[in-house]
Amino acid sequence: MSRESDKFIELLKPVYSDLARYCRSMCRDGNPDLAEDVFQETLLKGLVKLHTLNDEAKFKNWMFSIATRTHRTLMRARFWKRFLPLVKEYEEYGDKTVYDGIDSDHKTKILFHALSKLREKEKTAILLFEIGGFSVRDITEIQKEKSESAVKSRLSRTREKLGKIINEAESRNTKLNPAEGDLQNETNKIISGIERNKN
Repeated sequence: MSRESDKFIELLKPVYSDLARYCRSMCRDGNPDLAEDVFQETLLKGLVKLHTLNDEAKFKNWMFSIATRTHRTLMRARFWKRFLPLVKEYEEYGDKTVYDGIDSDHKTKILFHALSKLREKEKTAILLFEIGGFSVRDITEIQKEKSESAVKSRLSRTREKLGKIINEAESRNTKLNPAEGDLQNETNKIISGIERNKN
């Protein structure tokens, strides 16, 4: 074991149980698998980034912050995974019709319905960030905002708005129009438009 690993284990031991409980408490739906994923990923990130910790006395707060961000990231990933097919499945079946079942199609309709309710700037920001992999800094430049905090606020508000629209549509069993296209194509169109504006 490296010295870095030894140091990490030494710092982790006193906070291990509290950190594990915190990860479980964040997963309020009682999903033990998600709690375990959050916990394991937090430990991995903590080990990898230990060299960035300037004050060992702040280790516990630092690890809890990592856990909070990791949970948020995994929850966002779970949200979008509901609507995006896995690359592995595409490779395995090689046919998009695999996802044309009633449940998958209905989820796609709901998401496109929700996206249609967003303002253009909101939709662009959320698709660039979640699907396109653009950073907050990139989106700040693209949307010509004065600060990254404006984009962070927009993303936060948009996620909340999407969640409300989707939950409402699901609970009311809203009648939806057929979904056309897919999220990756929507995102690619936005990116192409950005590239054209640069030239």
